[in-house]
Amino acid sequence: MSESKIKKLLEGYYNKTLTEKERKELFALISQPEYEQICKDIIEHLTNWENGSSTETMSPIEANHILQSILSASKQNIQATNKPYPNLKSPVVSINRHPKYRKRSWLVAAAVAGLLLTAGTYFWMQNGIQQQKNDLISINDVQPGKDGAILKLANGEEILLDSLGKGTIGRQGNAEIILQQGMLAYENTSNENPDQYDAKALINTLSTPKGRQFRLMLPDGTVVWLNAASSITFPTNFSDKKREVIITGEVFFEVKPDSEKPFLVQMPNQTRVQVLGTSFNINAYEDEPLLKTTLFSGRIEILNGESSVSLVPGNQAVQKSGDSAIQILKNVNTEEVAAWKNGLFSMRNLDVRALMRQISRWYNIDVQTESDAQFPELRLTGTFSRDVPLADLLGALKAYGIYSKFTDGKLILYPPEE
Repeated sequence: MSESKIKKLLEGYYNKTLTEKERKELFALISQPEYEQICKDIIEHLTNWENGSSTETMSPIEANHILQSILSASKQNIQATNKPYPNLKSPVVSINRHPKYRKRSWLVAAAVAGLLLTAGTYFWMQNGIQQQKNDLISINDVQPGKDGAILKLANGEEILLDSLGKGTIGRQGNAEIILQQGMLAYENTSNENPDQYDAKALINTLSTPKGRQFRLMLPDGTVVWLNAASSITFPTNFSDKKREVIITGEVFFEVKPDSEKPFLVQMPNQTRVQVLGTSFNINAYEDEPLLKTTLFSGRIEILNGESSVSLVPGNQAVQKSGDSAIQILKNVNTEEVAAWKNGLFSMRNLDVRALMRQISRWYNIDVQTESDAQFPELRLTGTFSRDVPLADLLGALKAYGIYSKFTDGKLILYPPEE
């Protein structure tokens, strides 16, 4: 197959002029190792616009659109390649590196990795340092996180929700606990006003270990999403004056409006969020340097000691660990903030250590670097699927100069040798 033929197929894919036969031909070709270099050469040519050296009529934005279209190709197209790993989902959209590390165009690297991963091939294994067989087996055993949580009742009893079927799983006071469609719900079964049963309210805690996520509907109808390694403590019915919960980790709220009952969220550093009806995300992991509260809709007030600020949609309140001062960031990318809830890792100028913490929580694995001095200036921008095995994610990272090895149950990341 000639280089011009592959280029023509790529351009045809972008222009939506390919026949079904040609589409299958494109996916089959880019999955074959013998066409690896041709793919790289074509994409590098298309992205030469980055340095203003191309006389072609295709801009780097258009080239990226081709690749993004292929990255979002349907599962049927991927399976049509009839290659190994048919269920592999591309975790990469784009990644940028600091100029210090730019030995070649990193847009090209992202493009090539995206193409080859989408087609279901392990390009990274063919071009990087081969791992020891035992290490590969161990890495391949690490699967992505999934739905699951532990419910702690008022009497201290703990219920593992991972393997339970849908239906009523218990009762706390006047509330029936129901598991349905991957969400835990509390429903009041009394015919009388639940506020009259304030004295009977019991305290429950829903927690997600590393490698788990879960949804919860509180007694008032508020819906909560818990990311991995997070928790929420709440009463089985709210009082007639306020609705108050305590959280750790990362939690997304869609609060049911009730002008007579403010909704209060208590965070580990004594910061509180007060709302009436709104949607927002709180990232309060203890191992993160910043506590972030991002408003999606409605209005909330952030309280810490004598400090108080109000947020409007698109604003993010940021606090340093152990500091009551609150900084407001405007026009933040809310899709990026809530990406975890939608099954994605989303990064914009993210440092490697922050990504390491996310990987550790979602894959329930200890992640380290060989030394503290590594990756000092590397920043990542891109989108990764959370629904892929660890080996696939590491394959994508390897294409950008982040190598890995698996030793004694620990994932060690390191840069390429100079």
